[in-house]
Amino acid sequence: MDSFHAFSKLTTEIFPSTAILLAPSDEIFQIAVSKFEERLGQKLNDDIHETNPAVFESHHTKLITPPLNATKYQMFIHTVTYPIKFVIHMLVPDVCSGTSAAPFLRAFLSSFMSIVFLIIGSYAMVLSLEDLAKRLNIPDTVVGATISAAGTSLPSCIASQIAASCGLGNMAVGNVFGSNTFNILLALGFPWLLYTTIYGKDYTELSADGINESMIAMIGSLLLFLILVFFSGFKLHLWHAYVFLFLYAAYIVFIFFF
Repeated sequence: MDSFHAFSKLTTEIFPSTAILLAPSDEIFQIAVSKFEERLGQKLNDDIHETNPAVFESHHTKLITPPLNATKYQMFIHTVTYPIKFVIHMLVPDVCSGTSAAPFLRAFLSSFMSIVFLIIGSYAMVLSLEDLAKRLNIPDTVVGATISAAGTSLPSCIASQIAASCGLGNMAVGNVFGSNTFNILLALGFPWLLYTTIYGKDYTELSADGINESMIAMIGSLLLFLILVFFSGFKLHLWHAYVFLFLYAAYIVFIFFF
């Protein structure tokens, strides 16, 4: 065990391969060590899921199950989104359920159907935003940089928030940069590859309206982040958040009015 870097390397009979467990803080690391020490010498079941599946199912709630002790707002959101939840519940296999297919097949089908719903949702969002922009006479660049960007980046934002709350700051920052790198290199490159391959010609309908400004804002934000982190000793402070929130608000105002 390495208490300085707060990680431990384990090899057990249940997990023949070596497992490296990383703790987000020394306090959590010490708690984990004490729990490991409590379990030393105890005989564990070879497959606790088969011998007592209720251990897992008792803590698992279905997607369509109403939230417990929910507020009126939470119940309203649950009621409004219930049709979508019901469709997903029926078509996407539940990986936490032990009553359906084999675990590997269940995980594969669940991942595949999740991608299918992601494609359908993205397609519906793009068509809706395109029609909304035409009706309100808003440039596509503005809609893409605001509503569309917020909708597509919300999962990444939540994942970074959860990672940061667990003390995994590097994971939170890496998730943001990795997501943007993926969007630029693959989310843009792959559609262009398909178009040029299928039609055998270059895509010429791309408008330069607002793209240069967006590129400058993105590069400037990256450079500013590196400068702030470097001169802060690779620590993130609250005022850093205020700076970037202010810059994003200024960016939205700029693309709307200029």
